[in-house]
Parts: sequence; C-alpha cells; structure tokens
Amino acid sequence: MSIQGGSNSKLQTAKDYEISIPKTPNRFQTLADFPSLTYSLVAANPAAKLQTTPTIQTPSSIQKSTSQQPSSSIQSPYFTKNMSETLFLTTFKEVPEYKTLLSFLTKMIPQGCQWMPDDIQKTQKFYELILVDSDSIEIAHNFDKKIPSKIAYSKCIIKKVIKPSEWGDMWFYRTFSVNFSPNKYNYNDYRMAWMRAFFLRPFDHSWFFTFHTHSLSEFPIWFYDWWYLFGPTTDILPTLVQEGFKVWIQKSKGLYYQQELQFYKEFKVPWIFCWSFKIAQMKLASRGYPMSLIREFKIKWWEKFDQNICSPTVVQEFIQTGKKYKFEVQQVSRQLFKEDQAASLKAKAVTKTIRVPEDSDSEDETMQQFIKFQKFKKLQKQLKTSKSSKASSEGSSCDPMGGPCSQDPYEL
Repeated sequence: MSIQGGSNSKLQTAKDYEISIPKTPNRFQTLADFPSLTYSLVAANPAAKLQTTPTIQTPSSIQKSTSQQPSSSIQSPYFTKNMSETLFLTTFKEVPEYKTLLSFLTKMIPQGCQWMPDDIQKTQKFYELILVDSDSIEIAHNFDKKIPSKIAYSKCIIKKVIKPSEWGDMWFYRTFSVNFSPNKYNYNDYRMAWMRAFFLRPFDHSWFFTFHTHSLSEFPIWFYDWWYLFGPTTDILPTLVQEGFKVWIQKSKGLYYQQELQFYKEFKVPWIFCWSFKIAQMKLASRGYPMSLIREFKIKWWEKFDQNICSPTVVQEFIQTGKKYKFEVQQVSRQLFKEDQAASLKAKAVTKTIRVPEDSDSEDETMQQFIKFQKFKKLQKQLKTSKSSKASSEGSSCDPMGGPCSQDPYEL
C-alpha cells in the first residue's frame, strides 16, 4: 500500500518537479526557470523571485500569513533536541522579536533555500527531487484547506540510503528522469539532499517520518549524522515503548547508535519532526561576540501508533525468532475471528427462518454441517487472501500505518 491521504494529500513523483526547458538557438541562455540574478542582488532586493514555487513557503510569505509569533501552547508538545546547527554570526546583541527575525531571514536567505547556498540553483526542491527520483524515499505533501497552495505538513517513508559502494565513482553524475535544472547530481549532492530536502519551511510545517517495510538494513556512516539531527530520541517514547527499547539495547547486536536506528527501522516506529530558526548566544559574550543564527530541531511522538507493536514481549520474541510480523499477523487473525463470529451470528439468524419438519433430525444435522463447512471455507479464503496480499507487498510501496498518517502542524 502506498502513502495515502485525504483529498488535500498529494503523493509526489518525479513528474511533480519537472520544469519546462525553453528551446532556444542561443546556447548561452540560461536553460532554467531561474532568472540570471546574483546573490548580492537578491539579498539587496528580497522581492526578486528566483523561482516559482507556490507550494514552498519562504520567510517572507510566512511573515505575510503570520502576524505574531506562535504561542507556547502550539510548541509545547514538541521536544527540542539538545543539538542545533549554527549557521552564522549576526549583529544581534539580544534576541529579536519574531517579526524582526523574519525580516532578517528574508534579507539573508534567498527564496527556495533555507540555508546560505553555495549554488543558487540547488534549492530545497532540487534536493527533494534527488531523493524522490533515486527512489530513496516516498513523499506525500498535504495541503492547507484554507490556502490550497500551501503545504500544511508532509509524510516521508524512508526506503533506502544509497551507499558509496553502490554509487561507484562518487563524482559520477546521474541524470534526472524529468526535466529540471540542474539536470544531474553526483553522490555529494545525494548526501547533501538528505541534509537539506527536509528544510521545507520553518516554524509551522512538520514531517511525519517512518521506515518502509522493506527498507534496507545497512546504512552508510554519514547517514548517522542525519539521524543525529533529524531522528528521534528516547525522550519522546511512551513507557511501554521505552521498555521495549531497553530490551532491544540489551539483547540486540551492534553499537548503541546503530541499535537505536535499527529499532526504529525494524518496528517501523514513526516520529514527527519540525525545525525553526532562532537567534542565540553560541560564542562567549564576555569576549564581545554577538549572537548567532541557529537552526533548532524538534521531535514528538505520534499518538496514533500502536505501542504493542514494539512492547518488551514482542521485541524479545523478534530477537529470539526473527518473527517480525507476528504481532501484525495476530492482529489480522483477531480481525478475521471477529468477522467469522459476525458471519456465524448472521448464519444462525438465517437458519431460524428455515422451516424444518420436527421429525427430520437428519436434515437438521445436515444443514448445520453445511453451515459449519461454509464458515470454514470463508475463513480459509480470508486467511489465504491475507497471506497472498502480504507476499505481494514485497517490493511495492507500503504505508506501515495502514492508512493516512495525519498530523496537524497547528498542534505543534
């Protein structure tokens, strides 16, 4: 099953990122949707648009739609990670107001990026396309009901992370399957895509993350840098899941940082992620250093996840037997059992309407045996269908949550 959502959800494919390349005899003309503007010009004139990206909000558009800083009640459910990314020094001597911060971001950071770019054409959309086109992730963007062009929140299923040995020459360029500019990327771009593709919008956008059912188990060493910043921590885990995690750490193999990632991968434990900009004192103020622009990372637990999937008992059994899907199979079996019970009650109701002579005991017994046989055949067919659908899911997209993984960014 693929990522699914409501009418406002859009599963992203490479075609969604395609741009029209104008045909021109002038080989020196820029073949892209970007005007030939220098960074200094853009910084001096924030109104200058570098590209048309109606679904990606920038600091300036946030300022237009947000008149005040989000309240603490909006941010309270999130856990702020104890690591941050320092971007650069500023001239601020104290923490500015929210509007002042947004104005500063608009002047310093070009549209389409949420960092100081080394290449103005390598935008967030470029990096997102790399991960989608390489089939590394599956993304669905959910759009705001009141502002249809605005992405309210997004969902990402991690399918694979390409290792250097699989890429070959790390400076070898791969070409996009659709028209885009730049139209190719190397392994360094691919690695950077993981670090920049999810910087879609600060303050009021969130990502739902989980691993694909058939995601690969081995990860390149640099991916743990990504996990350190974007991944969850045990601080947000409910008690039952924390107990299961402890069993996993004690009984499974590997170093702690590897065990942690594998726990989330094996049991497809989801988490919700968001980030924001902040002005903070990162260097010694006593030496006269001004404050820095930093990026904060925040995570929270997804309340709709069934905690029993990674309870201590299930984790222990998986470590001993490798039966990862036993709990899920039990859920299916219980559902089939309930359906069978309902069918039995319905069958009994039908038999009450059948007129059978009082002296025809043999006919009545035959009828009951026939009903039992029909129930058995139906249950057998349901179990067979369940097994075949599970087997056919190999290699296909799968929403481990069994449907829309909704999270409300306005409940941050």
